[in-house]
Amino acid sequence: MGSSSTLTSGRLWSNHVFLSFRGDDTRKGFTHNLFASLERRGIKAYRDDHDLERGKVISVELIEAIEESMFALIILSSNYASSTWCLDELQKILECKKEVFPIFLGVDPSDVRHQRGSFAKAFRDHEEKFREEKKKVETWRHALREVASYSGWDSKDKNPYFGQIFKFLLEKLKCIDLSFSKNLKQSPDFDAAPNLESLVLEGCTSLTEVHPSLVRHKKLAMMNLEDCKRLKTLPSNMEMSSLKYLNLSGCSEFKYLPEFGESMEQLSLLILKETPITKLPSSLGCLVGLAHLNLKNCKNLVCLPDTFHKLKSLKFLDVRGCSKLCSLPDGLEEMKCLEQICLSADDSVELPSSAFNLENLQITFELPPSKLNLPSLKRINLSYCNLSKESIPDEFCHLSHWQQFCYPA
Repeated sequence: MGSSSTLTSGRLWSNHVFLSFRGDDTRKGFTHNLFASLERRGIKAYRDDHDLERGKVISVELIEAIEESMFALIILSSNYASSTWCLDELQKILECKKEVFPIFLGVDPSDVRHQRGSFAKAFRDHEEKFREEKKKVETWRHALREVASYSGWDSKDKNPYFGQIFKFLLEKLKCIDLSFSKNLKQSPDFDAAPNLESLVLEGCTSLTEVHPSLVRHKKLAMMNLEDCKRLKTLPSNMEMSSLKYLNLSGCSEFKYLPEFGESMEQLSLLILKETPITKLPSSLGCLVGLAHLNLKNCKNLVCLPDTFHKLKSLKFLDVRGCSKLCSLPDGLEEMKCLEQICLSADDSVELPSSAFNLENLQITFELPPSKLNLPSLKRINLSYCNLSKESIPDEFCHLSHWQQFCYPA
């Protein structure tokens, strides 16, 4: 099996897998089924669906696709070596030092390695055609021998069970992006991807269920479920010790947030904007690393838990548009890091007196555009507001009955 130091780097790849195959042999059968199965499991694969054999060098686009793929799957069928395009492709893959997994599809690995049978015939033809380019043919031979020496999968079946392939790939994946997969109803089993660090399911509007393995994943740091319109909750007892970012914004049926475990100390950003939740779990206080909590336009939110004051790292709280939220809990004076609370001017959220004991706290009010339609307003005093002149809305300039306007100091 090939090796590559880039597998453990922080690089973002365009593709997880590059598929190298002989189109005439496998495109409509094995490769098609493999590609579809990879995509369903969140493994982004690249395949060239064009007519490969044109007698030209491989395209710049294909070279870029190879370079931007984390792994390469080489589907070695009986006619693979007869394609100079495939051989050039293979040579480039090895030059890039990709981690390579050969699939011996209906061929004996030893025949590939020693170039017997159809592989021997293919190279006789190449030697005849490229008499003046013997070095090129020898480079192809060497590339084929090298890839045939890697451990891979020996498949006699044209439509095999791909479980072993998925297992090898999923174990190495750090990012799964299934965003805007309109037909995805249930997420994959994440136990098969123990090294996963980033999960993006944004815009999966048919998603109704997240696999229970997700909420006990130990390495996942970022989870984006924005605009999953049919998702109602997450599996219970969240114990995600590495999770730092959780976005549920726009999940319009998400009514219930499960309890957080004590291990979730790393979560620093929680976005519940525009969800119909009515309350937050009492275990919210376990999120001792939470710095940013966005509850904007949670119109059904009635209260915050009594454990809210335990969020000692919280810097930013947005409760604009939370029209049913009457007050914030007592104990805000214990939240020394709190820097900003965002409110709407037409909301009735009552702040506890303890909030005004926080020296660094700024309380900002959003004035809806409708409130700026005040044609008879004559006087306004902003002298003691912590505002710059540039922050005053332009709409004030259009009020026609001004008699006195006191700018901020």
